Amino acid sequence: MTAEYSQFTLHLKPSPGIDTPCIELDGDAIHSITDLNEFYKYLGYSQEIGLSGILPEEFVWDTYFKDSVKNCASCYQLHIIDFLLRYSKTFAKKYGNQCHKLITPHTASKAQCSAKTCKARKFVNPSPI
Repeated sequence: MTAEYSQFTLHLKPSPGIDTPCIELDGDAIHSITDLNEFYKYLGYSQEIGLSGILPEEFVWDTYFKDSVKNCASCYQLHIIDFLLRYSKTFAKKYGNQCHKLITPHTASKAQCSAKTCKARKFVNPSPI
């Protein structure tokens, strides 16, 4: 089943046309991630988690995608939107007026999410930078 709304995709490794880690929306690379450590930290990954032997990619999978009952895939999308609003002027200018359209499909799922990382997050106001 495919989603009936736009979703963000994270590209960590170079591929044709993508040289640096980036966030993509509907096939459009909208933000290059220059500091993956900072990005993972934004998603809730910490030094303590790393010291326990969990890699950042494992943390993201385990927290947001492994247990679909927690509804965290939507939280992941909201974290990405929030990250982009805070750190990407390009995203804010190009998609700022569409934020409510991007956020709305995920809000009901976020309300049902039981993950500590998701419940603790205070999202920014989706107004352009």
